[in-house]
Amino acid sequence: MTEVGAYIGDQTFAAGGNRTNRAIRSALSDPRVELLIRSVPPQEIVRSGLLHDVCDVAALVPGKADNHDEEVQQGHMVLLRATRGKVIIGTDNEAAMRGVREIEPNRVIMLCTDIHSAIIIRHLESGGCAAGYCLDDGKKTIKLMQGNEPILTSTIDTVQRPSANTTPTYLDHQLFAVSIAFGLGLEGTDIASALNHGVRAP
Repeated sequence: MTEVGAYIGDQTFAAGGNRTNRAIRSALSDPRVELLIRSVPPQEIVRSGLLHDVCDVAALVPGKADNHDEEVQQGHMVLLRATRGKVIIGTDNEAAMRGVREIEPNRVIMLCTDIHSAIIIRHLESGGCAAGYCLDDGKKTIKLMQGNEPILTSTIDTVQRPSANTTPTYLDHQLFAVSIAFGLGLEGTDIASALNHGVRAP
């Protein structure tokens, strides 16, 4: 699903942006659709609902001023209650971090630009999952961990570290992509292979 429509192969099955109810309902009712990844603002969840009962994986991406927006936090809670699998959040997303406190740590994948940060270490020690960047022998590397077990280690020469002017929404695309793939059941070796062959999140 894109900003201009929803497609299976070359066939358009719903015109309009990927957030339109028509496109989402069409995708949910089409037997050819095995996996649906959609983007929806938490405010829209509060106003219109999710349009489906459960989610396998949820990724909570921070937006501008989200951390102190009551409607955003309400939308997060609706999504978290509907999610039966992994929940992916950035440690810089204060609203989402508050929302996952009562979720089992092994269901939460925390994202951080530094995989060795104190908050990530504590989360891993409690059995949680985490994805982040580090330097391995001087090379930029993505790591995905579950507890003390490494799931994925992939050297990415083109990974851009965040600058002072980079917002959290844009700096973690690769980390979100890796974590969503893991949450959907892909093996670490398959995810690493995709990264090493130049597959990038948009």
